[in-house]
Amino acid sequence: MKNILEKFEEMVQKFPNKPLFLEVDKQISFLEFKNRCLMLATEIAKHNLFNRPIAVIDNRDIETLVGMFAVVYSGNHYVLLDGASPIERLKKICDVVSPALVVCEENMLNIANSLGAKKEHPFFF
Repeated sequence: MKNILEKFEEMVQKFPNKPLFLEVDKQISFLEFKNRCLMLATEIAKHNLFNRPIAVIDNRDIETLVGMFAVVYSGNHYVLLDGASPIERLKKICDVVSPALVVCEENMLNIANSLGAKKEHPFFF
């Protein structure tokens, strides 16, 4: 049985330039997606975390998926937080899971800060 990263790596080898995700105004190939995931996973790894919960604030776009895969590549597990949820709900979730980091896009940084994230936490550009 293969895990999701093993299966994904096989797909990257077979279809490196094929679009993996399409949005109205952008797309990303298998290889581009993998490279972005690995770049963020490297940033996460700089925090010396392993098998820890890392919050990913969902913005319902490609970058959210990059965050999810990056967390898995880094050897951790993600907790997906709906960026459209009330901040009090997100705080309650974080109180229960105690994420070691919060990963988000730059336009969601205000939510991350409200959850107590530190400025050195990785985020998307």
